[in-house]
Amino acid sequence: MGMSPRLREELGFIPLEQRREELMNSALLHLPLKSLFYPIISFPQTLERVFAPSYRLLNLYQKSFTDGAQTRNLAKIREEVESGGALKLFDKIGNHYRKKVGERREEIEKQMKERERERKEVERELKEKGTIVYDGTSGAGRGGSAKERDT
Repeated sequence: MGMSPRLREELGFIPLEQRREELMNSALLHLPLKSLFYPIISFPQTLERVFAPSYRLLNLYQKSFTDGAQTRNLAKIREEVESGGALKLFDKIGNHYRKKVGERREEIEKQMKERERERKEVERELKEKGTIVYDGTSGAGRGGSAKERDT
C-alpha cells in the first residue's frame, strides 16, 4: 500500500523525477585524494621496481671483483686456451660431420645398388619377353623382337 500524497508532503518526501533533476544539476565529482596523488605517492615503489634488477646486477658484478670470481673465471679461460679446448671442440664437430657424411654416402651407394638391381631385373624381364634389348653402352634400347634384331 502506498502513502497518500498529503502524507508524503508532510513527511518531506520529494518525487523521484524532481530528485533526479536536482542531482543532475548539482552533481559533485568525488575522487579520493589517494587516487589523485597515486603517481606521486607511489614514486619510490615505481623507482624500486624499475631500477632494482639493474642495481642488483651491478652490485653482483662489483662483488665479483672482490670475492675472487673474476680471477677464477679468468683462470678457467686460460686453462681452456692452454689445453686447446677450442681445438677439441672443433675436432668433435668435424668427427660428427664426417660420420654424417659417411652415413649419407653409404645410404646413397645402397640406393644406387638397389636401382641398378631393379634396372637389371627390368632388363631381364624385357629380354625374356623379347621386346627391348639394352645395349649397355648408350643407355638406349632397341625395339622389336629378337628375330628382327638378328636379321
